[in-house]
Amino acid sequence: MSNNAARLGDLTEARRLSPYADRRFFRASLLLFEGQWEDAEELFESEIVESRSVGNLVEVSNCNSILAILLRVRGAAQRASLALGRAVTEIGEANVRSEMQMRPALSRAHAELGQYDAAEQELARCREIMAAGEDWRGMSGDVALAAAVLAAARGRYQEAAAEFDAALSIFCHYSAPWEEADTLECWASALVAAGDRTRAAEKFDAAIEVYQRIDAPERWIERVTSMRELAVATTSEDSASESEIGRRPSAATLRCNGDYWIVSDGSTTAHLQDMKGLHYIGQLLRHPGEELHVLDLVGRALDDGDVRPGRNPGPDAGLPVLDAEARSAYRRRLSELREELAEADALNDIGRAERARGEIDALTAQLAAAVGLGGRGRVTGGAAERARSTVTHAINAALRRIRRSLPALADELALRLKTGTFCVYTPDPAHPTDWTG
Repeated sequence: MSNNAARLGDLTEARRLSPYADRRFFRASLLLFEGQWEDAEELFESEIVESRSVGNLVEVSNCNSILAILLRVRGAAQRASLALGRAVTEIGEANVRSEMQMRPALSRAHAELGQYDAAEQELARCREIMAAGEDWRGMSGDVALAAAVLAAARGRYQEAAAEFDAALSIFCHYSAPWEEADTLECWASALVAAGDRTRAAEKFDAAIEVYQRIDAPERWIERVTSMRELAVATTSEDSASESEIGRRPSAATLRCNGDYWIVSDGSTTAHLQDMKGLHYIGQLLRHPGEELHVLDLVGRALDDGDVRPGRNPGPDAGLPVLDAEARSAYRRRLSELREELAEADALNDIGRAERARGEIDALTAQLAAAVGLGGRGRVTGGAAERARSTVTHAINAALRRIRRSLPALADELALRLKTGTFCVYTPDPAHPTDWTG
């Protein structure tokens, strides 16, 4: 009941019922919707390890279907693809409900990674299941949304719009506000890619209204607000020609040269006065796909590239609940293992992949046991919130400055940068830009 209340957008009722929810899956789901994404991730992963160890593959699929939301929010499509792919393979076609929970999310992960044929295969299986005649209610919306994301990734924007509209109608009909907001976010991002910033802003605003309607935690709202600011921010000073809009550079430069920056898309070069936002963007470009906490990002920019995770960025930053050095070591090793697993899977090296999975499971279990629910090492909110605001505004200002001379490059950055408490640059998997710093 707690999970159902949360999914319907009634977090107050979900919190009231949470003491009676003894499954970690329910507690982790509530943490996700409350915006405590780090705690939720650890609890989901520990439950996946334990459920898999006792052969409870249905619970594994339940956890992975919700964990996929969290990974998508954090821009971790590769991790979502690996986790969901493994879970789908394990459960096979023995449980169609589990398939319908996971395959649309797996299709979206494939699409975001530029793996369009794989994404289409997942959708084909979903359509095969739906053709059997059972009423899948809101789950049919997940399929429509996955189809929309794939169509948009392929540049088929008219087809994408029809699928987005279908998904939105289904989610509204079945009172699924989180999925409704997710659809609006995806639609907005597709409109940005299509060059329609005005309608993109409308969709972002609609998503924010949904979150506000259900009193979603501020972290959800700030995330969409940051996406909107990055994607559609423009000023009257901008003078981009129509021919420039939408052109994706294959190679680009963003390099600091003393008190000015060299910014180039390979054909046009601009020299921009030094500003904080360019330092933040430069740090994110040097760590593609890696989420950086705003306090670390500010610290790295101040140290001019001196990377010291867990450093104290200032007297106001707060004290960690747990030892930051030990936690960082666990996370570094988990990151290394996930890269090793991806490489092993790509090479079809079954033995190496199994060893990596075994160590990932063991580390995840140890970390979850050491941390537990609500025990994540966080800093106090004041400094982090100030840093989030500073970084977001600085990056937006830098993008406006870049757009004056290089509008296509600014558009590409706006589409691929995500700001918030955690910031990340996610390259376009189908048309990546080769950045030189």
